[in-house]
Parts: sequence; C-alpha cells; structure tokens
Amino acid sequence: MIEKVLYRLYERHLLTEVLQRPAPRHLGLIQDGHRRYALRAGLSNQEGYRHGAAKAKQVLTWCAELKIPMVSLWWLSTENLAREPDEVAAILSVIEEKVSEWLQEGLTERLGIRIRPIGKLELLPPPPSRCCSMPRGPREAITASW
Repeated sequence: MIEKVLYRLYERHLLTEVLQRPAPRHLGLIQDGHRRYALRAGLSNQEGYRHGAAKAKQVLTWCAELKIPMVSLWWLSTENLAREPDEVAAILSVIEEKVSEWLQEGLTERLGIRIRPIGKLELLPPPPSRCCSMPRGPREAITASW
C-alpha cells in the first residue's frame, strides 16, 4: 500500500519535471530485464515479457499525452535470437500477441500512432512475421525494432 502511494508521488514529481522542459522529439525505449523480473516475481519468462509489453503500452500512452512524435521500442536484439528456440518463440509470441492486441483494441488510432517494424526482419521465423506485415495505424510514432 505505501509502495503504491510512494510510486504515485514519484510519478507526479517526474511529470512536473518533464513538463518544465521541452518534450523530446524522439524517445528510445530498450525493453530489457523481463526475464530477471519474471524470476524475482516467480513468473514464467513469457509472463515477464507480457509485463514488459504492458509497461511499453503505458509509456506509449504517456508519450502521446506529452506529444512526443516518435518512439522507438527495441524489443528484440539479434543476440536474443541466439537463445534456446523455446525462449525465442516466447519472446516472438508476446510481440505478435501485443502488436495484434494494440491494433485490434484501437490503441494505434486512439493514440494516433503507427507501428513500423525495422531491423533484420529476415532473421525472424515465419509466424511472427505476420505482425510485421499487418496494417499499422494512422501515423508514424512507434518504430518497433527486432
């Protein structure tokens, strides 16, 4: 309970600081630490990735509110592709699940964003490449890098 109150006070302090300065034109967010978080929280790695995606959605909402025109999410590195096949499949399934969910629930329209996958997409196995070819929303604001 006290942790939530302190976190809200911290968020309010950060927002005050951010609003006193010009908004950045581009924010880069490296998604890292989801396995470590999952281990500490007693969750599966896949659930850790889902928690990370939920936080990314929250950050995207904040960026839209602050009128930050471009956000790059680094969700997957080529080093991640060297992990065990089940681990890579878990990461890719969460990426596909969340991108599809964001499009279907209207997040892209509501925030006025477009998802544009970039990177070495040819290294991805076939199923996740579906989310790389879906309609991506009204305007560019997210660059999802894998």
